[in-house]
Amino acid sequence: MTGTAFLERLAAPNPALYSIPAGRPFLEELVHPLLDAYGADPVGLADVTIFLPNRRAVRSLAEVIHERHPEGGAVSLPRLRALGDVDETDLLFSGGVPEVARELPPAIDPQTRRLILAQLVHRAQGGQQRWAACLDGADALGRLLDECHTDDIDLSRLETLVPPEVVEGAAGHWQQSLEFLSIVTDYWPKILASQGAMEPAARRRILMGALADSVAAGAAAKPIIVAGSLGTVRATGQLMAAVARASQGLVVLPGFDTDLDEAGWAEVDPPHPQGVFRERLTRDFGDAGREAILPWPREAE
Repeated sequence: MTGTAFLERLAAPNPALYSIPAGRPFLEELVHPLLDAYGADPVGLADVTIFLPNRRAVRSLAEVIHERHPEGGAVSLPRLRALGDVDETDLLFSGGVPEVARELPPAIDPQTRRLILAQLVHRAQGGQQRWAACLDGADALGRLLDECHTDDIDLSRLETLVPPEVVEGAAGHWQQSLEFLSIVTDYWPKILASQGAMEPAARRRILMGALADSVAAGAAAKPIIVAGSLGTVRATGQLMAAVARASQGLVVLPGFDTDLDEAGWAEVDPPHPQGVFRERLTRDFGDAGREAILPWPREAE
């Protein structure tokens, strides 16, 4: 079986969902059947795009392919991408850059953001705090910005996100916190606008949404695999859902227990290790049943 035919067969279910059990070497098991299928046509691997959770996984998978490629020597790698680094080039491969993505300002440089936030923290503390403490405060605000923009939370709503009873109990402490957070709710957006830049996490979220829309519209003409992510970030889950339903797309989840019987599955709730899969099936895959998640093949068949 050719590599193309192998992936076409794997992508046939709708949604095309697979899993590699916990305890097995995920990247090695992911790539082995692909190398097997493309053994006679290693150059064909270059037509496959694989999205992985982060840059470390990208580097590790590249190393595994070089080590295990059956032909040895030079290897044509798949197009390996980190989900956290989605950019305009990913939209180009999927059929073109939508207008919403073309109009996005560039992301602000992370070090520039850190230094400006540290200066704002220093000013907010009346110039009394040491620079190291200001940098720590900037890092904390940076994490808050990343989390809010990743989850598409309106920063102007921070005051309303905390239950009233908590605000009443915290009293003056909460007011002090709000005054400190005004750095990111009031001052920081104006600074970003003056620099013609935007938050990196917000930019990634928008680009990933545009990529999901493009894939869902059938723009991708070559195989796409999303592997190793649980899709807990909303934008990532949307992309996974689009890929799993694309004609040449499939998703490989880490750690789903295909041996769990129906009685055990019925007892799964959010704290359970398998609860994340129930949530994904409900939220992103149209209430697909657990039987929709198939075992990832260990060999090309």
